[in-house]
Amino acid sequence: MLYAIVRTTNTNIVFVYHGGSAIIGVYNPKVKGTQYSSARMKVQNYPESIEVGWTVNPTLYNDTHTRLYTFTKTAKSSCFNTLCNSIIPVRTDIPLAIPLESISTPEQQFDLQLMLFWDSSNGNWFLKFGQDETVIGFWPKNVFTALGDGANYVEWGGEVFSPPGVPSPPMGSGYSERLKENTKYDAYCRQIKTINETDYVLNAVDTESFSDIVQYQVIDEGRVGADQHLVLFGGVGGYIGE
Repeated sequence: MLYAIVRTTNTNIVFVYHGGSAIIGVYNPKVKGTQYSSARMKVQNYPESIEVGWTVNPTLYNDTHTRLYTFTKTAKSSCFNTLCNSIIPVRTDIPLAIPLESISTPEQQFDLQLMLFWDSSNGNWFLKFGQDETVIGFWPKNVFTALGDGANYVEWGGEVFSPPGVPSPPMGSGYSERLKENTKYDAYCRQIKTINETDYVLNAVDTESFSDIVQYQVIDEGRVGADQHLVLFGGVGGYIGE
């Protein structure tokens, strides 16, 4: 797997995030075979984590549509969506694998608003969807060991996978080799936020950028508006690794 992300750098083990949120631009990068390409947010308390976002993953969905997804890693298992009975869906009208029909172009942008929230009163994690923060699923505390006590790390950005010897797929919009620093062309996570120990939602601070290889780029634009911490990421791919 290859990444282009922005991540929190607070390593104080006493510090606990009660979650994070983002508005993620929606694209349909071209993948084939067992490749996948995703844009997502991740919360972690090592070794456990939750990812939410969109993905194009033919192996998982048997098609190349852009779909909502979750990925859960616990001390005992790891899986997409409900394949290991980690997340419990609560809305039949917004399934965890719902196809996202509105795809961004340079002429018009569409995005997806998501929040992961840890309820300290019961230890459950909740997935909230859309501007109205509709709860569409939750992870019971007993699914986790470490993450059941909150997160100490949050990240936002892109992830791709390709089998050995196969050129890696596009990430994000996949429009160009270099980011244009323009949300008409670059994939983005905007309004990236963390939730603090008093459940207050804050613009993400103390962040850093990370990318595995030059074929995928990420730029942490920082705070570009009154209520927006913006991250740009993506690339055309084509990397052949071992």
